[in-house]
Amino acid sequence: MTRFQRLAAATVVTVFLLVTIGVVVRATGSGEACPHWPGCFSGQFLPGLDAGAQAWIEWTHRTVAAFIGLLILAMARLLPLRLSRRQQG
Repeated sequence: MTRFQRLAAATVVTVFLLVTIGVVVRATGSGEACPHWPGCFSGQFLPGLDAGAQAWIEWTHRTVAAFIGLLILAMARLLPLRLSRRQQG
């Protein structure tokens, strides 16, 4: 398995995780628990311990989504390399 294929597989698995977390966000009504991004309250990166479970659920959902964005950017970076190798060989 190539590096690009591993990265693509990791992206698919992470997207599935994001959808699962999204179901939890919807079921718990956590969508508005974290009013700001990045961070949750007053520019803090992590919600405080007193923020409650809903804030942590929403923060996790947003963080996983941001991580997926980085994975997609990495795939976009590797794709030209993969295509050029394929054309040479």
